[in-house]
Amino acid sequence: MNAGIPIQLRQAPEVRIALVTTRGRTPKELEANKPKQQILAPLPARHALDALTRKSRIKSVVLPSVNMVEDTDLIRRGYGAYLGNDRWRINGRVYAREGTPQGRLFPERGDGIVTLTRSELKALITLVKYNGSTELAAQELWYSDDISHQDIETARKTCDLRTKKP
Repeated sequence: MNAGIPIQLRQAPEVRIALVTTRGRTPKELEANKPKQQILAPLPARHALDALTRKSRIKSVVLPSVNMVEDTDLIRRGYGAYLGNDRWRINGRVYAREGTPQGRLFPERGDGIVTLTRSELKALITLVKYNGSTELAAQELWYSDDISHQDIETARKTCDLRTKKP
């Protein structure tokens, strides 16, 4: 017994438990990061390393390991971090919306995305056309005035990451 000593019971402090999603976001955070208008997924064939053609006018090439459709779905659901100016970061990559408010996303930079200059892209297209660093590719690149040796080396390293090989 406590022999007449008054016992003061402490009340436990109020604890708030936020509903946390599987990726550590509250519903309020998810809503804040969702795009305000509909977004379309990037066209995989447009940015795929294996699908480059002479008509390609892109600035970023996506490696085969990147799933742009899954990234877009996560951005739509609010899991991407909104960076402002119609840009979102998800899985170490930044996607931006093209042109109109309902525009398609395109990969801008980050893990699994190779950003190229126009000359590097031209060299890479040539290497893809000839299935890698072949004699025919070397001849075509030799006669290109606007492609430097550095551009060819960058393109060669990027080309080596393709899934389609000779």
